[in-house]
Amino acid sequence: MENRTDYPLISIIVPIYNAQKYIQNCIQSVLNQEYKNFELILIDDGSKDNSYNICKKNKDSDNRIILIHKNNEGRSVARNVGLKHAKGAYIAFLDADDSYDKQYLSKLVNLISDNNADISCCRYTRTDGNDLLTDNQKPFCNIQIYNNFEILKEYFHNVKSDIYPNIWTRLYKKELFENIQFENSEFEDLLIIHKLLAKANRMVCVDDRLYNYNTTNNNSVTNNINNIARITERIKYINEIQEQYGKTIERKNELIFHIMQQNMSICNDIKNDKNLPNEIKKNKKSIHHWINRNLSNEIFSFKDKCKIVLKVYFKKIYSFIK
Repeated sequence: MENRTDYPLISIIVPIYNAQKYIQNCIQSVLNQEYKNFELILIDDGSKDNSYNICKKNKDSDNRIILIHKNNEGRSVARNVGLKHAKGAYIAFLDADDSYDKQYLSKLVNLISDNNADISCCRYTRTDGNDLLTDNQKPFCNIQIYNNFEILKEYFHNVKSDIYPNIWTRLYKKELFENIQFENSEFEDLLIIHKLLAKANRMVCVDDRLYNYNTTNNNSVTNNINNIARITERIKYINEIQEQYGKTIERKNELIFHIMQQNMSICNDIKNDKNLPNEIKKNKKSIHHWINRNLSNEIFSFKDKCKIVLKVYFKKIYSFIK
């Protein structure tokens, strides 16, 4: 794609911490983009390895790169710093151990422009560095367009659809982030994505895998979330979406479906960890009560109900037959 100044500027935000093994590939995937009018904002979050020097070398050779060095405060704070410095009309995110397909920016910005959308979305590829890994992303037609009501309805009803709760497979109009920032949490994607989706009038998704998600980094946040944080943050998220959307009767069933999935995950985490403190374990009783109270909802098929009962109360049987 020709580098024309009339193409809107895209700000790409990359938080970095001890990523020397992956960061050059990450940066190179952005520099290789067909779409050339971008600024690459690298936030070194107090790395103790050679990450900063690798970033500095790239910055010195390409004036589209902005390099910020700060004390270590976590990925959420680093992303917020990136948002404060972003000058683009659109915002994209990239983790330091991941990479873009060369058409990531061009396809997503064209989707927004062609469909008058606020967010565009693509699929991702899970990779271990050498081979592609299978996943359960729900297939859909080549391009799917959602209005504001449909976005959250689909998100709540099936988090394994094209509206899954991550921040990095989407391109966003910058104004969506007005009065919204990342919370300092290991579940920052989950806690922010529903707020952005709720503000969007239209989202368009393409059935192309344009983001490469690396599963091999043992130092990534995803691989280092402790069980207590996992449970407490999910409970916080459930309370938040119940408060914000619980009175919207048109999406009530879909919201119950979504909360059921979250509660099943919490039950699983509690059951798998015998060393949890009692203040965490005591949530199990109230969660079971909620599950029993809502299991009769019409949104759950007979198959869904069987799966929920087995997974929550008879996990060994569920593991054997699934």
